[in-house]
Amino acid sequence: SEISKIQNEQKQLQSQISSLKNDKAKQQELKTALETQMALAQKEIDLCNQEISSINRKIAANKAEIDNKNAEIEADKLAFKKRLRAIYMSSSDNSVQILMGADDFSQFLQLSQLTASVSAHDKLMIEKIVEAVEALEAKQAENNKFKKKKKSVKATITAKQNDLKS
Repeated sequence: SEISKIQNEQKQLQSQISSLKNDKAKQQELKTALETQMALAQKEIDLCNQEISSINRKIAANKAEIDNKNAEIEADKLAFKKRLRAIYMSSSDNSVQILMGADDFSQFLQLSQLTASVSAHDKLMIEKIVEAVEALEAKQAENNKFKKKKKSVKATITAKQNDLKS
């Protein structure tokens, strides 16, 4: 909003400068108006630089979060792989065979509860990995958005610097 306000002031000064150029007697006013316009352009450049610094901080924070998420995902994947390997190595029995091996109904219920608990834990592990991947993708998309915004702000700075030179 400050940048828009400054741009409006610059437009008003530009029209004032155009009218003053026609009047040779008011050269001092022209010089003052030009100096004011240059100061406003410099102020806009400074605000854009502050915005770029803010964007850079956000990008760095997101990169740190992305690195943490990547580490978390890899740790979860490793734990899940170990879990699958342990299941494979323990036996070739499936859940039904385990349940049928119960000696009585009480043991059947216990084994059934244990099997359900293990399955629920495995499902939670998979869901956790999926959620972490989705969060990672969201952070990467946010970083891409910040980079595009940074690029447009840099273009604004370049344009204002060219205005200052002229």
